[in-house]
Amino acid sequence: MDNKDYKLFTLEDFLSDDFFVASVKSPVRESVAFWQDFVASDPPNISEYFVARRYIESSNEILPFITDQEISRLWENIAAETGLNKPERRPRWKYMLYPAAVAASVLLLFALWPSNDGARHVEIYEYACAKADSTESREAKLILSDAKTVVITDKEAEICYDDSKITVSQSQIPKEESAKYNQLIIPKGKMSRLTLSDGTKVWVNANTRIVYPAEFTGKQREIYVDGEIFLDVVHDDRPFIVRTKGLNVEVMGTRFNVCAYDSRELERVVLVEGSVQVADNTGGNKRVLEPKQMYEVAGGETRVEEVDVRKYASWIEGLYYFDRERLETVARLLSDYYGVSIVCSEKTGGFTCSGKLDLKSDLDEVLLGLSLSLPVTCEHVKDDMYIIVLKND
Repeated sequence: MDNKDYKLFTLEDFLSDDFFVASVKSPVRESVAFWQDFVASDPPNISEYFVARRYIESSNEILPFITDQEISRLWENIAAETGLNKPERRPRWKYMLYPAAVAASVLLLFALWPSNDGARHVEIYEYACAKADSTESREAKLILSDAKTVVITDKEAEICYDDSKITVSQSQIPKEESAKYNQLIIPKGKMSRLTLSDGTKVWVNANTRIVYPAEFTGKQREIYVDGEIFLDVVHDDRPFIVRTKGLNVEVMGTRFNVCAYDSRELERVVLVEGSVQVADNTGGNKRVLEPKQMYEVAGGETRVEEVDVRKYASWIEGLYYFDRERLETVARLLSDYYGVSIVCSEKTGGFTCSGKLDLKSDLDEVLLGLSLSLPVTCEHVKDDMYIIVLKND
């Protein structure tokens, strides 16, 4: 690597750098760790890095040098598709590239920024993966940049973005202090309401991480979620896309719930009103949902069915509706909401529950309600740990 400062690299520099090309084509543990650290540092040329990386990933053969004119056409197409402009830097004379179709550089966009076909947008997805932060903290965090993190102590904080500032509860932060992408991390026991720069409202459930731009630019609006959110998307000429570990959800303006934790196999989208298109992250299993339909992936199987949307969206109103739900699932939901650990014994996890839980009640009242409606009792083991066992067992 010769102590190169990759933070100063242009797109052309990346494409002509032996170490970078080898890292993409034939990654090893050391090179993977190096580039993960590079992305995590939030360098000023992060966009050029992602463009170069996907360009090389889309290739199968080595082709000869590309001219400055072709590079210029490449950047013109990138700018038209994404809003990303070429930096004002001194051009190089020739560059060794590894693309699949370099002769027609306009084709690069279809490999880098898939439009509406359900494939991943490499930049926000890889950024979200590289910047992954735990939700295990007891306090909510708004990460604006490597140098700026806001700790949020409110149980249900409100965060709002407008043209010039970011409002967190009663505090205001100039947008200039923010990097391109922000992260909101909500731990167990807390929730948040987020208004994005386009006016879209997002309810963020406990134990959730959401990555989004401080300002939407380009021809589409994109966010990434690890957890559960409910969205009321503002209608715009640009599509709004929610990325998860396994799904892409595209809308224009609608209300829907997304539940997709990176650490869990189950992912689901429930449409309340409007229309959404859902596909897996390869563009397969594509479906357009109608209101009151659910798209669910579990154990590698995909299904679409009509559901009672209250069961999946009422949490934004402080309620949980259950219809023959397994007690172990109820315990996990309560654990996330109240910020404690509630587990079922082997004998109680399979019990089913139906009815409504008011989450405005304190935890002791909720657990007492469970013990009155089922043949179980909730034992406080220690600190924030509870176990649900059979009565008189």
